[in-house]
Amino acid sequence: ESGRPADKVGNLTIEQVIKIAKSKDNMLGDLKSRVKQVLGTCLSCGITVEGKDPREVIKEVEEGKYDNKIK
Repeated sequence: ESGRPADKVGNLTIEQVIKIAKSKDNMLGDLKSRVKQVLGTCLSCGITVEGKDPREVIKEVEEGKYDNKIK
């Protein structure tokens, strides 16, 4: 249990993040927006994604790097 985002407590793949976002129908926005919301939560919880800081992955999502997976 972290409580401090500087302490990394786990790592998710982008596929796991997308799966979580797809399961969150109560979140606003399209799937890409929900993926970014999940990534923001990862940041708050000290969880990396693909071994990277979630902020970096959010930027990659915005740039379209994962568009082929976010459908």
